[in-house]
Amino acid sequence: MHLLWIAAGTFLLLSTSGITSGQEAADGGYKAPPTLEQSLVEDPVFSNAMMKAYASGDQVGFQAFIRKQAADGNIVAEKFLGMQFIPSECTFLPFKNAPADCPDDPPANNSMGPTRSFAEAIHWLGLASAEGDGEASEVLAQAMERAIRTSASTAYQMSDVAHYHALARSQGYDLQNVDYTCYSLNAGHPADQLVMAASVPSEYQIAPEVLAALHAAGASGTVKFRGSSDQSLTTLTRHPEGPKVHIRVVLAHPVTHKVVVPLPDRVDVVFAQMGDGIVSVPSSYPKIARMMILRPQTKDDAGAAAIQSVDGKFANSCPVLAQP
Repeated sequence: MHLLWIAAGTFLLLSTSGITSGQEAADGGYKAPPTLEQSLVEDPVFSNAMMKAYASGDQVGFQAFIRKQAADGNIVAEKFLGMQFIPSECTFLPFKNAPADCPDDPPANNSMGPTRSFAEAIHWLGLASAEGDGEASEVLAQAMERAIRTSASTAYQMSDVAHYHALARSQGYDLQNVDYTCYSLNAGHPADQLVMAASVPSEYQIAPEVLAALHAAGASGTVKFRGSSDQSLTTLTRHPEGPKVHIRVVLAHPVTHKVVVPLPDRVDVVFAQMGDGIVSVPSSYPKIARMMILRPQTKDDAGAAAIQSVDGKFANSCPVLAQP
């Protein structure tokens, strides 16, 4: 077990399970970039020493230990220290700092942490970024943007933010601003066209030209809205670079075997289950290395569409419903 500092000012105990940094995911050969969480798992000497220093209750000694490790060029310590310094953000007020702008938010437990400072955060994250760490570059870009938007004293501009977002992508940490919407298809009702159910909220309607393209590919029936969600983000990565990408998944029936398709690179795509495969609109689109898979049915469920996140893990974003 290991400790991880999060923005709320607390430690989380981490198990050693999960995809190893740099390990190829099961589908598509995607290699997950190193993260602070995984680095702590992989460096038990540092994480155990950090845990021991924290357990002592000596704030000065604990911070001195982390600073020395960071000053000596330990990239894990640089990221850890940089993330510690990022000011807390209001839960429901993006780009506002707690507690000044949201006094009703629960106070952060920062008894063992340093005084929050964008300047210090940018300094230490910048060192880790310069050593090729994509997670550090992404968190750095978002910390810079928050500093700019909250009128903190900073020499940085939005062009610097864009630079570090791009650098993070080039370093293998490609965090898109994306949401996922799930639909089911009541196939063959009606048999001669593909329509949206009247109950689908306007913001989740699939465009008529997309429905026409899917119908031309062989789909017919009524598309029903099942739900929508954003990707899972941490408190330090709430603001990935835009524009927002919409991935829409239409599932028609239980999945009989695994199907793998690449995720789009900053373009909207509709994926529809058709027969034993997947049809996309548009049929050709720019792609990233991560995947969506249709997971086959089991004795407990009818399968699901699972989306691969930047850490290489898959989440069952859209379950197949037996009775659409």
